[in-house]
Amino acid sequence: MKYFTKLTVLIVFCGIGVALTEPINLGTAIVVGLGLKKAALIGDALSNRRRKNNFGNRRRFNGYKSKRRRNVRSVEEPSFVTPDLPESAEEQIEKLLLKASIEDVFDCDKKFVCEVSTKPLEAMDFTERAIYDLFGHRGTNLDVKDTSVEFQLAHAVGHLAGYEQCEMIYARCNLPYADILSSMERRFERQGSTEEESVNGL
Repeated sequence: MKYFTKLTVLIVFCGIGVALTEPINLGTAIVVGLGLKKAALIGDALSNRRRKNNFGNRRRFNGYKSKRRRNVRSVEEPSFVTPDLPESAEEQIEKLLLKASIEDVFDCDKKFVCEVSTKPLEAMDFTERAIYDLFGHRGTNLDVKDTSVEFQLAHAVGHLAGYEQCEMIYARCNLPYADILSSMERRFERQGSTEEESVNGL
């Protein structure tokens, strides 16, 4: 069984409900491949957007100074922008969890976590176990200060109250469990191929 890091699992999971809900609401078939590349690069996109914003701010700042000091020889301006240090995996995880929670407007991501948690461990496939381990490692104890608290709650509901309670609590999501699981499995396959290509390209 292929091993994936916690960050990789979260990248694959993030936004799965959003990607699938819109086609269903439009009455079209689910296109599993849509958004896979975007989902796989969410972590990089977050960092790149922050770098671009900081770069733009520095350009505007330097441009303003150049108008005021047009006749002064150009010298390196002191930087008042916090250096753009690489984000740690934990920081990326925190951002992805918050993003997934905010964008899950139809509760499909939370419903999936809830329904995964209703299954016995021995009946789970690789994808289900990866999601279960991601959000269920604390058991049913909720950390209300953690950005994953809504997913922790979803796990607790499924684990303690069962499948029917998941269906009732997260009724806004009209996606069948099997469709979400199928899309997740395809995303893991895509992510695995991407990681292997990256390793082989080194």
